[in-house]
Amino acid sequence: MKRLEKTAILFAFALLGSGFLSAAEKLRIGIIRQVEIKSLVEAEEGVKRGFAVAGYDPSLVTYTCIDLRNDMTQVGPALERMRKERVAAIITVGTKASLEVLKAEKTLPVIFTGVAYSGPLVEAAKANGNA
Repeated sequence: MKRLEKTAILFAFALLGSGFLSAAEKLRIGIIRQVEIKSLVEAEEGVKRGFAVAGYDPSLVTYTCIDLRNDMTQVGPALERMRKERVAAIITVGTKASLEVLKAEKTLPVIFTGVAYSGPLVEAAKANGNA
């Protein structure tokens, strides 16, 4: 099993275990992908498989997916769409997308995958006022 898929499974189990979400309720997840390249698409697919493996009925999970096409000026409109669609959490795929979403999103949970960062993401989050 790929490392990113394991991370997604752990995330889904954490949501279940925390009581934040129930596997039996409808779930809307937002995905903001930096760009459509193989590794990031695989990370996104791993997240989706992870929810199923963790016990979420795939028929109850809806994903709103936005590909930024490496245009970070689209983060604001992407987040606005996520809020309008009332997603429970946002999954960011890619380093630049993750850091930009951290700067802009203050209320929804943000989960990272496909991130290559030289320091701890917690430090990046603190630097952007989100930790």
